[in-house]
Amino acid sequence: MKAIIAKKGSEAQDDAAFILAEQPIPEPGAQDLRIRVIAIGMNPVDNSIKGENS
Repeated sequence: MKAIIAKKGSEAQDDAAFILAEQPIPEPGAQDLRIRVIAIGMNPVDNSIKGENS
């Protein structure tokens, strides 16, 4: 699965703060649910703030 990983200690404006990576699909435990995410959203303000400091 694809995952966006937040790098600990990085400011959100840093280009390396978030990394897109492939991760194994985790197996749910006895009290967990597995859901399928079809779409995500991003706040446009967050994108513009990151773009200002790039």
